[in-house]
Amino acid sequence: MIGNDIVDLTFASSGRHWKSQRFLDKIFSFEEQEVIAKADNSFRTLWLLWSMKESAYKIHVRQKGKSFFAPKKILCQIHSKTEGQVIIENNPCHTSSRITDKYIYTVARSNTTGTMISRCAKSMKSDYTSQHNESYDSVLNVFADKLNCDQENLAIHKNEAGVPMLYKNNKMQIIPFSITHHGQYYGYALDMS
Repeated sequence: MIGNDIVDLTFASSGRHWKSQRFLDKIFSFEEQEVIAKADNSFRTLWLLWSMKESAYKIHVRQKGKSFFAPKKILCQIHSKTEGQVIIENNPCHTSSRITDKYIYTVARSNTTGTMISRCAKSMKSDYTSQHNESYDSVLNVFADKLNCDQENLAIHKNEAGVPMLYKNNKMQIIPFSITHHGQYYGYALDMS
């Protein structure tokens, strides 16, 4: 299984809630708050942990078929500048993050073997709906190439839990993937194993 998340750092910095102790207490464990407080760049570390949690949460929702809001039950460990681990209900996920001055992009995988396709990019559009459509079109283009079919035969629909599912000729395909967008950036990750 695979999940991903992207944080536009400029967009994230425009809000003030991330600085409040109430926000920290709601989202992060005591140990995670210590990691944030001791980091050279607390802002970036906070959003790295957020991105790790979100990407692993997407795997969990896909596996369990239902969403929940309990971010403190999603525990992060940072192993290096770009690698980490997230544990939800005793299920570990490996995370790999790309950290730039503009964004943080994280991909979580419950199984690190197999073929993964992942990409993040700056959107050419400025409004949410257009960015959403651009990210979906990008994923469908990759699927059309990998499945050797016309993009018009493919569609993405969310299931009851809000998980995007791929359909080919109106038939659901069992190919785990994840899509994310925030601010001016979007990303996708596909498990082609």
